[in-house]
Amino acid sequence: GLIASSAIQGAENAVAGMELIEEMSDADVAEVRESARLFEGVDQATAELRRVLDFLQSLRWLTAGMKKSQRAEFETRGLLEVIGAYPAKAYSLLADGPEAIGATSAQSDDAGLSRYAEIWRDARALAEREGFLHWEVAFPGVWRHWQRRRPEGGFDAVIGNPPWDRIKLQEVEWFATRDPELARAPTAALRREGIKDLRDRGAPLATAFDEAKERADSLLTMFRESDQYPLLGRGDINLYSLFVERALDVLKPGGLVGLLVPSGICADRTAAPFFRSMSTSGRVAGLFDFENRRLVTGLPPFFPDVDTRFKFCALIVGGADRTFAETPCGFFLKSSADLSDSERCFPLSPADFGRVNPNTGTAPPVAGNRWKRGEEEWLPLYEGKMVQAFDHRAASVVVNPENLNRPAQPREPTLEEHADPRWSPDPQFWVAEDEVEWPDGLDWALAFKDVTSPTNVRTMIAALVPRSGVGNTLPLLLPDNAGSTVAGAEALWLLAANFNSFVFDFVARQKCRAST
Repeated sequence: GLIASSAIQGAENAVAGMELIEEMSDADVAEVRESARLFEGVDQATAELRRVLDFLQSLRWLTAGMKKSQRAEFETRGLLEVIGAYPAKAYSLLADGPEAIGATSAQSDDAGLSRYAEIWRDARALAEREGFLHWEVAFPGVWRHWQRRRPEGGFDAVIGNPPWDRIKLQEVEWFATRDPELARAPTAALRREGIKDLRDRGAPLATAFDEAKERADSLLTMFRESDQYPLLGRGDINLYSLFVERALDVLKPGGLVGLLVPSGICADRTAAPFFRSMSTSGRVAGLFDFENRRLVTGLPPFFPDVDTRFKFCALIVGGADRTFAETPCGFFLKSSADLSDSERCFPLSPADFGRVNPNTGTAPPVAGNRWKRGEEEWLPLYEGKMVQAFDHRAASVVVNPENLNRPAQPREPTLEEHADPRWSPDPQFWVAEDEVEWPDGLDWALAFKDVTSPTNVRTMIAALVPRSGVGNTLPLLLPDNAGSTVAGAEALWLLAANFNSFVFDFVARQKCRAST
């Protein structure tokens, strides 16, 4: 209701200018100059509306984290009082601040106007710093019926590779190029001490860090509280997820979105409401999951600056009115050539997505480090290099095809991965569940590493591994009664404790030495 009819008319007038610009080929200097002149007119026609939207978006930021009562007081005393006092100038007050009525905070004795002037200056500075993008104003030719609460229209297609960055400030990454020594601190506690020392010395770097952290925290709070990202604006937000939701928001009902994003968009629990709404309604046109590393000799990772273990996907989704009977899917793909491999790529219907993971509607990689294709479930093949004492998540298997003698090597998890109970190691191979000989009723088994050396710190290394395939380097011990009685299940734990004891290891080491 605050948007003036003149601003709406200006935006609608800008549509004609944008259409003329789009028709130009810019093939010669004259057309380039003409398109620049037309765009200047478009920019002027939408400038007032852009300033109003900048102010309103800044208010979301400034009030982020406030309690409901605080926000109400902030908006009433700083905004509604002034607009109520100057109803004929309400729109101009939003666009141009107190100058719209010829007053500034320094010239006015009105407490409400002084407060509004302060808020407007803060909002203006915030908008200039952040450079807000208002899609309808930036692309006026894409929408119509501006007088409505939500203009009609949108893009035919949205294609891109949005940033894969968490909004929460990461200390190590932030200091990596600014203070590498501090970034390499062995513990978070030592790093915090170093940051405190910078503050105590009044170092500009500490001020810059605190400002960056405050900005990130405010941004995170705003997105969580905002109604602009109802499905993906939750938890520890990554920027790519907001781009996904925004892309669908600015899309025509019959349009198509194609984005390269981390594979968590289709498998993470926090993204489950979003992906379920897409997959089970038939809006997913394609889902192709890749590992960043490529197992082709001489080819670098798809994204050299991203960890080779990282998984990303090409996510293709239709608009609200565009659905598909089947979704072509592929998971753990190594190269674009795998897209034509019928053994690696397969179709899933909306009902299939609901069946493979009925609670979340997420994609087929299932809980417990398992893989599902159709009705068949695949289990990881555990090898000796993947376990350590009492630890079945000690290492993933990474394949280096250039190493002809030992191409498969263990890769230890990061501290963050190991601390996450949902993280599971990546095996080199997967095996069909019906090919795994495993006693009924037994979910875990005792395994020990079959390869050792007298020079190793430990000779006997044992761990309890989940129901899975196992290679010859990781023999299993399966007591006859392990799966049928509580005592049998407890025996596995007790036996693991004995195997990993110093006494047992001492005896095993003597036997190992005696045989060498």
